[in-house]
Amino acid sequence: MQTAIFSYLGRDIPFSDTLHMIKDAGFDGVMLWWADQNFAFNGKKEQMPELCEKAGLRVINAHMPFSQINLLWEDGPAGDDYCTHLCNLLQSCGQCGVPIAVVHPSRGYTPPPVNDTGLNRFKKLADTAGRAGVRIAFENLNIPAYLDAVMQAVPAGQAGVCYDSGHNHCFSPERNILKEYHHQIITTHLHDNFGPHPKFEKRDLHLLPLDGTTDWSAQKALLRTLPVDTLSLEVEMDRTGLYTDWTPERFLHTARQRLAGLLDEQPRSAGLRFIKAELRDVHTLAGLADEIWRQHFGPILSQEQIGYMLDRFQSADAMTGQMADGYQYYFFEIDGVRQGYFGIQPKDDGLFLSKLYLRQSQRGHGYARQAFGLIRQIAKDLGLHKIWLTVNIHNDSAIGVYKAMGMHIARSEVTDIGRGFVMDDYVFEMSVD
Repeated sequence: MQTAIFSYLGRDIPFSDTLHMIKDAGFDGVMLWWADQNFAFNGKKEQMPELCEKAGLRVINAHMPFSQINLLWEDGPAGDDYCTHLCNLLQSCGQCGVPIAVVHPSRGYTPPPVNDTGLNRFKKLADTAGRAGVRIAFENLNIPAYLDAVMQAVPAGQAGVCYDSGHNHCFSPERNILKEYHHQIITTHLHDNFGPHPKFEKRDLHLLPLDGTTDWSAQKALLRTLPVDTLSLEVEMDRTGLYTDWTPERFLHTARQRLAGLLDEQPRSAGLRFIKAELRDVHTLAGLADEIWRQHFGPILSQEQIGYMLDRFQSADAMTGQMADGYQYYFFEIDGVRQGYFGIQPKDDGLFLSKLYLRQSQRGHGYARQAFGLIRQIAKDLGLHKIWLTVNIHNDSAIGVYKAMGMHIARSEVTDIGRGFVMDDYVFEMSVD
């Protein structure tokens, strides 16, 4: 099962930058907003699929505008015009290779009653989508009876359902939309909230899974057996104050890890082995270090400092000396290819995790979590009570990963490493007891 996330995170970030962060977090695809709002950040909607392809991401679906969707249930030219507008958007989806278009069947708590005028317009949308080579997916909203009516009216096979877990939880918890429409669901909007709680006027919060009160354990089996090849998150950073201090990188990495948990992604890492490095492997380690460090630390450190640190800490000669002093290095070997490494050293009363690096293409697949399982076991076998590490205070993606593993910031420190360079780090710790 592949994974995707909505390309708009709730902050105004240039579209290309967002795509690179999504890819770096380990997602396979994105969902798009099919309109020209946020033009300054996204560019024209027709250009977005090509930018996604260049970033190595699939377009899973595009969301149609819905601000005036209730006009479709009203007689008159305004409803006809809006229907024509949506038909034109569906045709442009087909021209741009968008496979699925998500359409709301209503909006809010007081839409006009279900009627033949509206049903005929939704049938026209489904027919237009089909002719354009696009699968149309109607989404469950505040009043799921509108989804029921549209799905009953549209000829079988012409439409599917976009399952929105957050809407189900906060608007219609008395129904199990996931189970009822299981075989008709063709795409998903997964997110969390606190349900129909009277404390929250705005219920539809689009939180990360597990940050609300959705019973995901009850949904796991159904989600994993949906007739789809991708599960997609529709989460945002700034609908609440929960993620105010988070960087986009931390948010995305945490999102990917939460989705991995819903999928129980064992098959994806079935080809992973940890291989203990020997002295003869130091040149392979040094080559990986040079590649990964220059890619990952380029936005954080100067090339001069990166080169100096590689030579001092991660060259073949440096690692030969470290192994003599008790360091142990392990390769991440994935499907027979060495894709990264980590280094550990018993130090004081804990196990020092000196290095943990993966090639960009291998991040976000749960490999670091499995490495932490091995590292914890090594610490226990050595009778050590904690794992600790240092991480650059601006290395937001790594900080997000370590926090997701259960580590916490113990302190910060600045270390002079010579030639006018310093390491400005957080010290992270976790107990293994």
